[in-house]
Amino acid sequence: MVKKITVRKVNLIAIALIVCSVYLAHQSLQVYSWMKNTQKLIDATTIYEQKGEGPEKWLILGDSLAYGVGASSPENSVAGIIGSRYPDASIDNKSDSGARTADILFQLQDSGKTININQYSDILIIVGGNDIVRSVGSIDTVARDMKQLIEKMAQSNAKVYIVTMPPPHRVSIVHDLVSWAIDRRFYTLDSVITETIASFQNVHYVYVSDIGGDEYSAFEASDRFHLNDRGYQELVNRILEYKNR
Repeated sequence: MVKKITVRKVNLIAIALIVCSVYLAHQSLQVYSWMKNTQKLIDATTIYEQKGEGPEKWLILGDSLAYGVGASSPENSVAGIIGSRYPDASIDNKSDSGARTADILFQLQDSGKTININQYSDILIIVGGNDIVRSVGSIDTVARDMKQLIEKMAQSNAKVYIVTMPPPHRVSIVHDLVSWAIDRRFYTLDSVITETIASFQNVHYVYVSDIGGDEYSAFEASDRFHLNDRGYQELVNRILEYKNR
């Protein structure tokens, strides 16, 4: 027996479809606005490097956080703040906004762009955010690449600092409806980093999951994803805690 669909049910279905359409349109506008704002920040960013004659020689690799997107000036980026703390240090910043873990591996293995990691006293790698949030590829592949990257860095003579993003649910732009799925990607990568560095004395995983406590948004740039000046200051403080141990 076929049940009759009443006018009331049709109206309810129509209203539900309208609500869903409006919600999706609103979310699409938010994503578009975020992408536009982020691109403005990227375009306004100038990478920071420093010439120095002191014993400190830094290599910085990674994504837009390593590049300094969100900082008010190059001097307020990670590289710039490190430079202010170590004015005699040399800083080579080879980061690239949008870089993923696989990109850094390729960067290190590309014979035309060979980087001699043994010439540095300190190597900072900030990566994972694009792998976690912007990529739909297998997180297991990312984890494998990260493991390989850490093992390669461990062969250097440098102190190595690995930084990735905080749990995505803490980042303002990540919506609650999808944060659980993106969090799973984060914790998979987080576990691999933790397990891999345990075998090496010179590689450190810089803990940033609790930056800002309940006030993480106060450390975010205008796109609600990257760090602002205050956030970069706190990040550098944590990196240097590992350096000075």
